[in-house]
Amino acid sequence: MKIFIICSKHHYHKVDEIKKKLEEKGHLISLPNCFEDPMLELRLLESDKKAHSEWVAKAWDESEKKIKDNDAVLVVNLEKNNQQNYIGGATFTEIFMAYRMKKKVFLFNDIPNKMINQGIKKMIEENALALATVDKNNNPHNIAVGYVQVLSDNQILISDNYLVETIRNIKSNPNVSLVVWTSNWKENCVGFELKGKAEYFTSGKYLEIIKKIPINKNEPCKGAILVTINKIKPLA
Repeated sequence: MKIFIICSKHHYHKVDEIKKKLEEKGHLISLPNCFEDPMLELRLLESDKKAHSEWVAKAWDESEKKIKDNDAVLVVNLEKNNQQNYIGGATFTEIFMAYRMKKKVFLFNDIPNKMINQGIKKMIEENALALATVDKNNNPHNIAVGYVQVLSDNQILISDNYLVETIRNIKSNPNVSLVVWTSNWKENCVGFELKGKAEYFTSGKYLEIIKKIPINKNEPCKGAILVTINKIKPLA
């Protein structure tokens, strides 16, 4: 089998040993991007922003080609900074690139217990999300929300400045669904659906959190929507 190894740069020191064991079993191995020079991206980021952007685009093209040319990806998800079975944002993206290409995905360890990991957190906080609610007559309503705050591995906080129908729906039916996807979706579309239950607060600590978000300065900040996530799945 042809296998592409993907992982955080933090785990590159483990890759040679894993590669050797897989090759002993007859597998053909492709190594992670910039495996020979793990600090290249950081040097470019610090020295030349334009060169860094060009490098990132080229790296994603290379990842896509490697995934296409291999039968499977192996995710080396080990401990990083006391986070067990760590999978970073870039690795998650490669996983779902493989998922879309119908490639096999093997994990060194189980998926992290955290529902919202660092990769998904980054995607949520850096992009707009679609928020869907349903009224008491089961009529759907969908809006776009931005500057969403991730509070924990299963809770997110949404500002209410001018919402009307969404709040009315949450009060009668707390079940909500959110969708987020990468801003460069034309080149590399990766996204997630998050389902959960919403609570609405017009006072207290959650309202104080949204008041401190810079974009909410001079906004009415009528309330805060706390969503407790109970299911996350990748977009097909």
